[in-house]
Amino acid sequence: MQKKIMLEDIVGLDKQKAQIHDFIFLPLIQKELYQQLVKYPEKLKIRKNFLLYGPPGTAKTSLVQALAQTYEVPFTLVQSTQFLNQYVGAGAETMRKIYSNYTGIIFIDEIDLIAQKQKNNSSQKSDDLLIQLLMLLDGVATNYEISTITATNKPEVLDERFLSRIPQKNRLFFPLPDEEQRKKIFEKKLTYVSHNIENLDNIIPLTKNYHGRQIEDLIVEACNIALKDKRTHLTSNDLHLALEEN
Repeated sequence: MQKKIMLEDIVGLDKQKAQIHDFIFLPLIQKELYQQLVKYPEKLKIRKNFLLYGPPGTAKTSLVQALAQTYEVPFTLVQSTQFLNQYVGAGAETMRKIYSNYTGIIFIDEIDLIAQKQKNNSSQKSDDLLIQLLMLLDGVATNYEISTITATNKPEVLDERFLSRIPQKNRLFFPLPDEEQRKKIFEKKLTYVSHNIENLDNIIPLTKNYHGRQIEDLIVEACNIALKDKRTHLTSNDLHLALEEN
């Protein structure tokens, strides 16, 4: 069972939220209107393939999950290793089955494991998977009921054949949070615990280059420190001690 993630749990990323909503979810939410608007999809290939890229922990997967749950759009999360960990031919067959008769969003994480630039020592398995993926991405271009979203932390290694299926406007960057966003993340995460922290100004500058997952881990570590001290409330000192241990 997938963890339920609410849209209000995703702090910041307003631009990415708007882009994903408008580019990906609207055709799925308003199916009848879309059918009337695009009467002959087989004549007009509308690229509904997307690439989300950026550092680890920047809520690429979580944001799409939250939007899917908010708008009740079917969502399937697939790890690229699911295809690679099978014998030659089986991974490509599994990929075909996932796309077969599907309606909604297919999210392929760590797409760089499948769609990386081909090298002289590339395996037959990875070649077959990439070719199968390209065929499927081309095939769903005429199907308004399905979108493919891929994600990577390593966009620089992606194969040009794969990138050619994703228009520039469909490539969305997820940056590390700045100071203001990190403060909002702290404030949101701290609502989940008991604390008497009134000011985060001394903490925020110390968390430069932290992403949301690291901030959450830091708060969990601070809770462990408070627990060892047999206290029921988190303090600023607990956060400082947790930072020192990282």
